Amino acid sequence: MNRLRGGKFFTKLDLADAYLQLELEDDAKQLCVINTPFGLYQYNRMCFGIAPGPAQFQRCMDTLTQKLPGVAAYLDLIITGKTEEEHWTNLTNLLSTLQEHGFRIRLDNCEFFKHSVEYLGHTIDKDGKRPTAAFMAALPQLPRPQDLHQLQAFLGKVNYYGRFISNLADKAAPLYNLLKNDTAFTWSNECEQAFTQLRNSIINATSLTHYDETKPLILAADASSYGLGVVLSQDTDQGEVPVAYASKTLTDTQKNYSQIEREALSIIYGVTKFRQFLYGRHFTLVTDHEPLATIFAPGKNIPTLTAQRLQRWALTLMGFQFTIRYRKTSQHGNAECLSRLPFGPDSNFDWIEQQDNKEISHAIQEQIFTSPVAGYNEVRQETVKDQHLQRVITWIQQGWPVTKPDDKELGTFWIHRNSLQLEQGVLLLIRDQTSRVVIFRSLQCRILDTLHSSHWGVVKVKQLARRYVWWSTINTDIELAIKSCEVCQESAAAPEQKFQSWPKTDKPWEHIHLDFAGPFRGKMWLICIDACSKFPYIGRMEIGQTTSRQTVQVLKDIFAIEGVPATIVTDNGPQFSSQEFTNFCNSFHINHVLTPPYHPPSNGEAERFVRTFKSSVDKNCEGGASLDESIRLTLASYRTIPHPALEWKTPAEVLHGRQPRGLLSLLQPTNHKYPKHDKPQTTQFTIDSLVYARNYSVGPKWIPGTIISKQGNAIYIVQTDSGNWKRHANQLQIRLPSTNMNKSVVPNTPQADNNIVHPHERRYPTRERRQSDWYKP
Repeated sequence: MNRLRGGKFFTKLDLADAYLQLELEDDAKQLCVINTPFGLYQYNRMCFGIAPGPAQFQRCMDTLTQKLPGVAAYLDLIITGKTEEEHWTNLTNLLSTLQEHGFRIRLDNCEFFKHSVEYLGHTIDKDGKRPTAAFMAALPQLPRPQDLHQLQAFLGKVNYYGRFISNLADKAAPLYNLLKNDTAFTWSNECEQAFTQLRNSIINATSLTHYDETKPLILAADASSYGLGVVLSQDTDQGEVPVAYASKTLTDTQKNYSQIEREALSIIYGVTKFRQFLYGRHFTLVTDHEPLATIFAPGKNIPTLTAQRLQRWALTLMGFQFTIRYRKTSQHGNAECLSRLPFGPDSNFDWIEQQDNKEISHAIQEQIFTSPVAGYNEVRQETVKDQHLQRVITWIQQGWPVTKPDDKELGTFWIHRNSLQLEQGVLLLIRDQTSRVVIFRSLQCRILDTLHSSHWGVVKVKQLARRYVWWSTINTDIELAIKSCEVCQESAAAPEQKFQSWPKTDKPWEHIHLDFAGPFRGKMWLICIDACSKFPYIGRMEIGQTTSRQTVQVLKDIFAIEGVPATIVTDNGPQFSSQEFTNFCNSFHINHVLTPPYHPPSNGEAERFVRTFKSSVDKNCEGGASLDESIRLTLASYRTIPHPALEWKTPAEVLHGRQPRGLLSLLQPTNHKYPKHDKPQTTQFTIDSLVYARNYSVGPKWIPGTIISKQGNAIYIVQTDSGNWKRHANQLQIRLPSTNMNKSVVPNTPQADNNIVHPHERRYPTRERRQSDWYKP
């Protein structure tokens, strides 16, 4: 206001799509991404609804106008001057600055060379600023209550500001007497005096305070069946102090809104009326309709079942920063009084609302008039006759019950209460941008016949129905109607396939699957795979020789290695369904299971390996390997590769209990140490020990020698006159040193171990012998 002080002429400029004129930096563009049906898109310019938008825009305007005299910027631009020449100079400088920086204005919203302008709820002129008369008009022109409901609303507002009114009980006594049960509503002179006195007391007590940017803002909104009321207040130390009032009567179209839509309309009316105060600032939105606290909550997504009009209003509120709060009706008197005693129509707001409703009304009427079979007039007439629908319509107009009704059908309507709307006497369910006519019982069968007249399936009929009609059991009714249609059932497609695994077995080679693959590579191949270990065998046969006898012969060769299984699963091929194969299974007490005809998934274990087998062999052959080598590579690798169905064990480990040694095993370092026994055995032989070594060629049985090295725990290398021999400890004996031995052969004489028993020593002491006494006759 300091920049405008002393001015006599005023101009107000409105920037066209103000935020969109500010270009975003590349880093900021990545944060402003929107999700559309055509993909993700990012804004190149600052969009409406982002939190830092008002502050950034205000900073930009302050930077542009800080050196321009007589110019104030807050959302709009105000230019003043003490004389016309000064005013024109200031305006020209501002317009030049805006043009230089590429800003554009909206001409139809601008005011030029005025003696006063309205700005932020105040009238600004040469004398300063004062509250706008429009914000003051709602209270002084409160109409006289015409019934008990309007009187209760007026007294509610009186009680809301009762702490500012002295002798409230005495002043309001004549009006409270009208609320007694045994008193008729008769407006007397005493009532008129009490009403006028209380209205003046409220006006004096709630004289509008000046708008303070530092104080928290509170917007209270309420709606009745014929009016809207909003109060903009500031939270001060003395409580809520009003800044501006507004109220209006509802148009005939708005009176047909449901209660939740009227309550939501009051909120939209408040943010539209006081947009200059609220935009760019955080405020508290107060309503006495609890469902709106969830639908319009900024931190939550818009519920998918919300009516189309409420979704549109929710998107409008996304451009504001607010916290919504629910307050009981008994504590909401400041706004409730204005809604029940509205000042009059607001033509500007009603015109904007009417334009927004045109597109919705056109879509709704299109749904009504294009509904199958039943015409619009018939639907409206039958709606009046249906008791359930009439009860629902009453709830839409007057408010829904707090708890869900016990009646099942009414309970379904209660669940969809936020999506129901009354349009030209017809009940509509609005969801997913589509309006559907609610059909009553007497027309449901006709609607079903029309929907299914082309004999489409369940999905397409439901999709068609969701464009036009709805009732509580429509999905179930469509499914039953199509299932009972003989034409549809005779030409129906196969039902959805459901697969069930074979019973699992914990024993390897107990349950095997057989199948033939081919002709492949000029041969027929018998596939045999174990269900438990996934271990495969392949039997090669000539084309045209896949007889039962040949099949049995191949299986006998496999069973000779792995044993006889308990169960064999095959398809219905002639090799498996013959009497010869049946006799073979009976002779080995094998349970032979034949899968259903033309149902390969029942033998999926073998069918899946057929594809794996063919693919692997083809790749190996293309890599240069022969057919036989490809077969060996396929089987060897498949048997030793970890399998996910075996907890990443290999088929060979599960079937045989060990992993076969292959080329990749050679990559691991070799461990030369032999496994340790639980009780390590010690031998009496060491290096350089004198021994006798067992001779297995011509000559003595034992040959003297000396141990020169040791291999393992019991293998020794013995040096003899005939060369170095490898002998086991069991093929050696201790040899005592002898002077006759060639010393060069035995360089060192080891000490005998006292604990070792030598074979040439006596084990017992020598006994005394005496000569025998021979018999002499």
